[in-house]
Amino acid sequence: TCSDKNSGHIKDISNWNCIFKSNNCKILDNIVEFITMIELNSKQRKFLESEAHVLNPVVIVGSQGLSDGVVKKIADSLEVHELIKVKFNEFKDEKRSLTEKICSVTGSTLVRLIGNVAILFKQAENKENRRFDIEKKSVTL
Repeated sequence: TCSDKNSGHIKDISNWNCIFKSNNCKILDNIVEFITMIELNSKQRKFLESEAHVLNPVVIVGSQGLSDGVVKKIADSLEVHELIKVKFNEFKDEKRSLTEKICSVTGSTLVRLIGNVAILFKQAENKENRRFDIEKKSVTL
């Protein structure tokens, strides 16, 4: 079983496609491969935090939790923008574990969790498409 209906806690985390949604387990069929997350040092985190300061959340996790559509929107937004904010209007108590699951499914890295907003970063695979150079701490417009 993926989740205990009484508590909403995940019992078996070996299935990384298992995301909880209102005390139920939602299987994300459209996620097929996992990409390794990059490690950020403190200076890189600080740089990305400062760049994210002016950003508005592009995805809001509401009463439906992490549905297929929400995870797909996060993955698509990361591909386009590299650095995004995700706001938790619901599931505020589970925001840390849900953010970790989002990162593992999308291959992104958690920059910082501030209040109910997660800042996520996923470097573009193609070097020409990279907007943020985290080594040089610079932004390409």
